[in-house]
Amino acid sequence: MSLGTASRNSPHADLAPSGFTDIAASRKRKDRTATVIVYAMMGVALIPLIWVLVVLVAKGLPAVLDVGWWSFDMAGQLSNQAGGGISHAIIGTLTQALVTTVISVPVGVLTAVYLVEYSRGGWLGRVTTFMVDILTGVPSIVAALFVYALWIALFGFSRSGFAVSLALMLL
Repeated sequence: MSLGTASRNSPHADLAPSGFTDIAASRKRKDRTATVIVYAMMGVALIPLIWVLVVLVAKGLPAVLDVGWWSFDMAGQLSNQAGGGISHAIIGTLTQALVTTVISVPVGVLTAVYLVEYSRGGWLGRVTTFMVDILTGVPSIVAALFVYALWIALFGFSRSGFAVSLALMLL
């Protein structure tokens, strides 16, 4: 299965790999048939996805392009009423991200400094490294359920943006 050793300009060059035979016509036909079937099924699977995307853009684009949608909040809007906007969601997201960042960045930096500079393989450093490794692999839904079970169900605090920030801090 190697190419000949003669140079390509030589009249004795063996340009075809040795040991290979041409594929039978029936195998080529089966390969082409399977390829056509796979592409056809992919096209069939894409039809509902494209349909949902077209409907989403057709119905959602006018609302997104409306300036009021970006500045109104949902105060006074019932769930079956038209209207409202997204400003409350944007402000809430930014607030939760800010609270999470203000609390978790200093804790993370101080933990990293301790592990790199001061732990020197002690038991606290090993336990901290182990816990960081464990928390790295936690899915976000597990962190959210943990915070819900601890903060809301066990301690009795109300559902709030701070509870969401606590879940984000675990991640």
